Amino acid sequence: MTSQKIENLQKLLQPFLSQDQKVKSYNTSRLTAPGENYGSLILAVDILFEDEKTLKLVGKLIPPNELIQKIFNIQTTFRKEIAVYSVIIPALKGFQREHKMDEFNIFPRYYGGRLNLNPNSSNVDNNAVIFLENLQVEGYAIKDRMKGFDLSTTQEILKELANFHATALAFRTKHPRVFDEKIKTHLCEFKSVGAGITKLRNHLFGGTLKTLQEDPECVQFLSRVANRLEDSPYDKPVRDMFGTIAHCDFWVNNVLLKTSPEGLVETKMVDFQNCSYASLAQDLIFFLYSSVELQVLQEHVDELVDFYYTSFLKVLVEFRCDVTAYSLDSLWEEMKIVAHESQFWHLAVMMYPIYTVKGTVKPLEDLTPEDMSKGRQVSDLMKEKLWFVVKEFARREWI
Repeated sequence: MTSQKIENLQKLLQPFLSQDQKVKSYNTSRLTAPGENYGSLILAVDILFEDEKTLKLVGKLIPPNELIQKIFNIQTTFRKEIAVYSVIIPALKGFQREHKMDEFNIFPRYYGGRLNLNPNSSNVDNNAVIFLENLQVEGYAIKDRMKGFDLSTTQEILKELANFHATALAFRTKHPRVFDEKIKTHLCEFKSVGAGITKLRNHLFGGTLKTLQEDPECVQFLSRVANRLEDSPYDKPVRDMFGTIAHCDFWVNNVLLKTSPEGLVETKMVDFQNCSYASLAQDLIFFLYSSVELQVLQEHVDELVDFYYTSFLKVLVEFRCDVTAYSLDSLWEEMKIVAHESQFWHLAVMMYPIYTVKGTVKPLEDLTPEDMSKGRQVSDLMKEKLWFVVKEFARREWI
């Protein structure tokens, strides 16, 4: 691939560089394989300065495909992600300092972003870019999406997720006006747009129902599944008790991990295109059932919810929030509501990219509407997970 041209690189990076540091040259290369990321073009950007120092970044650009741009609604999602890194995360860290709490260390360092080259335009175009530190060169890696996380790693990730949720909820509780004006205004709900979306979903959900018919135990739940898939997951009310900043796409490929020689796991969260003001249960349900090893789910899911709840409550107490109403039962009730409203639908859609066989997806720029809507190969791993999720959700009366 030819190196991607990035206009006005020096100007964009300047606020994050020393005054006399000048870009001499740069090189770009694709950081993710086809099928690992759809919502943006992810590049490794290696910069050489005139003083011979180097800086290794990740550049996020809009997907080089008009169909994908519409599906991922880049006019909303790209603008939102810049706001998360430039406004929301600094505000949350300031809130932590205000309360003498340790600051987050779960996000990549931000090196600037823009929507376009025109200071008088708010339109996202082909010059849009977000620069972040390259976590891979720091030893972080994405785990195998088809396998998922083991028990101990899941607990480490849940602890960080609970801290993120609780900190944002505490901020909203302590400073409601500031939260609404400075944070919530950036967190509109993600919705796919474009004429082909309904057709694509119908193909995916048709495949889902067909796969369920292969399992005798799932057949009895077909009508319940169909009802959930036909109901839009959008525009559902957020119950303020559990309303917080939710990632809304928290799965294996958006978590990077580094294990120290002592065995400690360090977690980084990335990809905030879908980030919204929403129920924390969205992230909890979606992460557990999309990204944790099946055997761990079968044996430990209640224990993991309890672990998340304890971690979440601990942070709220440290912020001196009133936690009287936050019982474990209330969390399970919230999960039941959210699973029914949106997360079964979310999981059904995402089963396909999660379990897409590696090496079978075209590069982003070559994907066509036919590629997106044609029958997907359903692996045995996907079947096993889908059957488990349907039976599990039915058992809990979540569908």
